[in-house]
Amino acid sequence: MNTLEITNRIMRSNKLFAKKCFGQNFLVDDSILSGIVDSSNVEKDDLVIEIGPGLGNLTEYILQTGAQVLAFEIDTDMIEILNGRFAAHNNLTIVNTDILKVDLEEYIKDVFAVTYSIKDEQQRLEQISETFSYLGNNAN
Repeated sequence: MNTLEITNRIMRSNKLFAKKCFGQNFLVDDSILSGIVDSSNVEKDDLVIEIGPGLGNLTEYILQTGAQVLAFEIDTDMIEILNGRFAAHNNLTIVNTDILKVDLEEYIKDVFAVTYSIKDEQQRLEQISETFSYLGNNAN
């Protein structure tokens, strides 16, 4: 069964719809999903922070690499899906919260130190984006 079929099955069986208030869109093209993971050079035991995993379509591909995934999801409906879909995976931690209200240091302090001087949510989002961009560019 491909990701599109899995997504349709999950959405129908749980009577779910994408929520505009969370900007939900579900990536369902298997070639794009695998391409994202392949191009990111994620390896076993890497830490991947996924913001808004939704139904877990990308999460599934990341988990196959053996990476540790720390997924932040605000939608409680998606949390139930993720917990059921990935119950057998010990390399996934799901956190039900708004990423804009998260102090990432609490979650990743053992991996690297991040210093914040954030005055509002927009600045925080920009800093998170810059941090991930820096980490991606300096992975080697």
